[in-house]
Amino acid sequence: LKRKLDRMEAVRKSLKSGSSTVHIQSAPVDFQLQKQQLHIVQQYKARIKHQTIEQRHTESITSHHSLHVTMGTCHLVEFQLYNPFAVPTMFDIEFGEEHSDELKVVMDSKEWMHLRELHGISGAVEENMFASAPHVAGHRANSGGARDRGALPESPPQQVFLRNQETLGIPLKYQWMGVERSMTSLMGQRDGRAPLPASKTIKVSFSSESTRSPTAVLLLHIDYRPPVIHQTLTFNHSENSVMKRCIRTLPPAPTPTIAGRSKWAMKQQPPSSAVAAVASSHASIASGPLTHVHCNMAGVVCHILDDVGSSVQDVYLKVPCGDAPSFQHMTILLYRDKYMSSPAERWACTVHSVQRVDMSGQIYQSSTAAVVLRGSNVTRNVQCHVSKPRLLEVWPSNSFALAAHAINELQLTLKPTTVGMTTAELNVVDVDQQETIGTWTIHCNCQPPTITKVTKISVPSTGGKHCNKKVHFKNSYSTAKRYSVATSRRDLLQFKQTQFEVEGGSSQGLQLVFVPQVAGSTAEVLVFINLTDGGSNEECLSINVNYT
Repeated sequence: LKRKLDRMEAVRKSLKSGSSTVHIQSAPVDFQLQKQQLHIVQQYKARIKHQTIEQRHTESITSHHSLHVTMGTCHLVEFQLYNPFAVPTMFDIEFGEEHSDELKVVMDSKEWMHLRELHGISGAVEENMFASAPHVAGHRANSGGARDRGALPESPPQQVFLRNQETLGIPLKYQWMGVERSMTSLMGQRDGRAPLPASKTIKVSFSSESTRSPTAVLLLHIDYRPPVIHQTLTFNHSENSVMKRCIRTLPPAPTPTIAGRSKWAMKQQPPSSAVAAVASSHASIASGPLTHVHCNMAGVVCHILDDVGSSVQDVYLKVPCGDAPSFQHMTILLYRDKYMSSPAERWACTVHSVQRVDMSGQIYQSSTAAVVLRGSNVTRNVQCHVSKPRLLEVWPSNSFALAAHAINELQLTLKPTTVGMTTAELNVVDVDQQETIGTWTIHCNCQPPTITKVTKISVPSTGGKHCNKKVHFKNSYSTAKRYSVATSRRDLLQFKQTQFEVEGGSSQGLQLVFVPQVAGSTAEVLVFINLTDGGSNEECLSINVNYT
């Protein structure tokens, strides 16, 4: 740089003086420095020579293959492995322990043939071509050093034998079953659906057993694609409990295959053998019964329940629920082939953990409970909805304004008509935004009534005519009360008036109208007399009816 600057300065001086001859005074050359720099360059080249040769060799033996992966679908890759040695050699197939759950070597020849038919690859397959190398795993476990003594030994790599100058197709399958979910990983997320993982590259090396150096390298470039969801299921269940559900699946409709096309279509476009094999393979997968079910949520139990003597199958789910309000989103994969190569259906299932309210009461009586509804950051116009309005009533029933950060109380009234355990859901919905603000599951324990009086009545079967009977009821209060009457068998008993008023301490007859039945039959009919205000039961009559 200094010589260039001196030369430019000399040129400028000569141009100013008008002389055509330029006299350049160069700096003295330091040959010792140049020799030292040349020695440094030679040392650097000698140091990276082996690395460069190895890098160029690796690039020459490396093959690239791209896979566009969808959740649950098995992708087949057949790598043509060539033995360049002049003697038969055993090769190790290695791709890393972290990819062993997704990338595997196809060991079963029947599975290999099945995947070939599914991907439209023709040709014969070989049996028992692979073997394990336990001594390789033991050598690696023993040479891991002091820091890896507590780690588990790696699984032995698969080995394949090739004769000299022989080429053999190595079947590899890649299957991504989705992101493994846990209940704690969903906390604080607005949407439970996991994003697709980033693209990655898996290195598969084929090393000779004698030299322990890679003979061929395959780089699999994995690109994840969003799956097709066939059904979306949403469940509400009580917090800190286990949800058990049986989801019924119907047999698939028959799909037309190439063999079932018309003669005109066959003449216009005759199918090739490969296309026919792929179509028949897909048709067999789509039309067979369910064989496997898989869920990507840790801790979820799922299996298939077969109905004996029927083609209908049920998918049984057992999902643990956490604290409310939380949710769990999972993807359920259903397969109809024993090798789980291509999912027949994908279900997106979401389980919401909601608060639980227990209510108990006798049939044809009213029992009440209350739940607390807290307001959000803004004032909303909300309305309450009940899944079983005949069993459960909520107040207020109309829409109302829920003030910001306010605490409101919702009154629940249980009016059971049948004995047993049942469940109802209470949802509070924003009328303007059409979104759910709060959800409760109401577990109702409906108990039989307390019978206060038993009466036997004989009813004649008079040619299909109704029969009138009268029973007396006394008001035990000192003031007049208004009562309502109901029955457990509306098909057998009717009332001339469902509400009546009785003065304090007096009695009044209750007209009963019996519907005619077959002669010789008997029935038990319960009559409930309740107060109109409050709905409490005052008397329960058990009438044993004998039709003569």
